[in-house]
Amino acid sequence: MLQKPLTIEDFEMLNVLGRGSFGAVMMVRYKQDGRIFAIKILKKSAMDATDMQNAMEERQILQRVKHPYVSSLVFAFQTSERLYLGMKFYAAGDLFYHLNQKGGGLPLADARLYAAELVLAISYLHSLNILYRDLKHIQGTSHGVKTLSGTAEYVAPEALVQTADGTRDYGKAYDWWSFGIVLSHPFFASIQWTKLYQRQVPAYWTPDLSSETDTKYVDPVFTKDGPPSAVYDVAASHGKKDWSKRFSQFSFDFHRDDNSSKK
Repeated sequence: MLQKPLTIEDFEMLNVLGRGSFGAVMMVRYKQDGRIFAIKILKKSAMDATDMQNAMEERQILQRVKHPYVSSLVFAFQTSERLYLGMKFYAAGDLFYHLNQKGGGLPLADARLYAAELVLAISYLHSLNILYRDLKHIQGTSHGVKTLSGTAEYVAPEALVQTADGTRDYGKAYDWWSFGIVLSHPFFASIQWTKLYQRQVPAYWTPDLSSETDTKYVDPVFTKDGPPSAVYDVAASHGKKDWSKRFSQFSFDFHRDDNSSKK
């Protein structure tokens, strides 16, 4: 157990794990027993009222979630200048760390395992009516409110369309779009994405278009139907025996203990 009340003086700063608009995520050691945590430190002076509300919602979400593949809150405290959110430290690194270690790609068996874990994590959040919206940081804490959020190639098309009142209307399918983009990385490591976006890659084929809005080469099913709202249900419908063959010592079931999230 961690002693209470906690202060930042109870921790030894070890390393910077990441930086953002409002602060940083630090790898720290709890001085009392040597345990390692990740602390997200947010500067209040850099945040407006909406940002503060988002931070409070993030804290509530992190405290609520209880799942092996989703970060959860271990402790939280604040000072007059900063907010501190303490989470479990994942020493093995994230998916993109392992991609870089293996030259940008993964063996098919490894890619399948990561895909299954992502499906479980996303489905769990959706069971709580939580959208993740930024899967490139799957072990991060990029929870927020329903505004435009995420990195360009991970943002679902429907999130780019504003309604008449200026808001954006999208649902759980947003995360499944991002899931598909994440899965593209292990299998398309040879593509130079930056050069592709900057149109520096020669075209392999030039379509014969009659206008800028000519869509005759686009599959009509692709533009008409979004991804299923519950990919977990689709995956599970293939049969538990099939999944047990593909993932040895891996359970495709999860059960949330509602009592465990009540404080």
